[in-house]
Amino acid sequence: MNNKKIKVNKNFTKLTHKGVSLIVLIVTIIVIVILAVTVILTLSNNNPIESAKEAQFKEDIRVFQDELLMNISKEYISTQGKREYKVSTKKYDLIKEYIPSFSKKYENKLVINKDEIKYIGDNVTEKEKKWLTSLNISEKNKTAADIVKESPKSYYQKVILNYTTDHEKTENAVNKWKIFYSDGDNVYLIADNYISKDYVPNGRQGTVCNCTDGDFKFRLDNSVIKDYNGSGDITDKRLKALNNEWFKNFESNNPNMKAVAYLMDISENVWGSFKGKYADYAIGAPTLQMLFDSCNEYYGRNYKIRAINENGYEINVDGQDEWVDNKYFLLPHSSDSIYVITSRGNSTVFIATPSIRSKTALHNVTFNGSVSVYPLLSYSNSFRPIICLNSDVMLKEVDGGYNIEL
Repeated sequence: MNNKKIKVNKNFTKLTHKGVSLIVLIVTIIVIVILAVTVILTLSNNNPIESAKEAQFKEDIRVFQDELLMNISKEYISTQGKREYKVSTKKYDLIKEYIPSFSKKYENKLVINKDEIKYIGDNVTEKEKKWLTSLNISEKNKTAADIVKESPKSYYQKVILNYTTDHEKTENAVNKWKIFYSDGDNVYLIADNYISKDYVPNGRQGTVCNCTDGDFKFRLDNSVIKDYNGSGDITDKRLKALNNEWFKNFESNNPNMKAVAYLMDISENVWGSFKGKYADYAIGAPTLQMLFDSCNEYYGRNYKIRAINENGYEINVDGQDEWVDNKYFLLPHSSDSIYVITSRGNSTVFIATPSIRSKTALHNVTFNGSVSVYPLLSYSNSFRPIICLNSDVMLKEVDGGYNIEL
């Protein structure tokens, strides 16, 4: 057996240990320096990454402001300085109409409020708040539209006691106005009953709406709709948004779109005669989208609509495979609700939405709760006007309902 001993070079071992320690020390020093620089840059607000984010954010906002100002100026020019309202909206599609470069990353963070960009405080970071404040952009205050949207079951169907029109000819047209819907931009009221022929407005050119079979049943075939050309008469972006999917894709001069143009004519001598001091505008009927959104929120349903062609929409019930042009017993069947009125026999209510059924048909709500389709020449239809309240109103609870406050 070989018993030779291996001689270890002690000096080499010492050098190796010293070498490892030196490398660790150098790496440690580098890490400490990097951390120190990072902390210093952060504390001194000279972080290049954050500075770049801030610069891009502020540049986006400035572009948004320029585009908004340009499109508002165009509206003033097109209306010859008679623009009657300041736009307020949280809706992404409507914001895009005014701010084309607006992107999804800012959705629910930034809104348009009375022609100005504002931010929603709960949805932006503290840094973003600081950047926005430096650009003189303030937080949007919570209004009745926000509150009602957050708690529809507490507000829908409640009576508004102090809404009156500004027009003598319509001040007695409606006994009560009820909260119908909030889209987060505005609160909408609906007449608690049909209006009689004494209060149904003429068309834009003064043509009288046909009325037979008593005071409450009308037809929109060859009378009042002669005053309209079709979808081209509806230029207000807010009104287009009420039938948004259709207006995104189609135009039409079909009779049913002439009827929609009449029902959405907010002119002072037409449905604007129902506008009061708390209102942005008034129209002659809700749209199908408003009806379903309201009912879905109040009753927890899942009613949907889709625009198929220039004729109009079809409907879907609670996610079923079938899409149809009408559905029997779709809505709750309750007396004098915001959806169904049973007190006037077989009357139906006009809906300001064209039906896929034909170019001469609108959707309707029947007395038994069905969403149906009636031709314009039918004498079974009635009117229940809709009021769009100002975007900044508040509601105060009082005995018997709510009062509107500014």
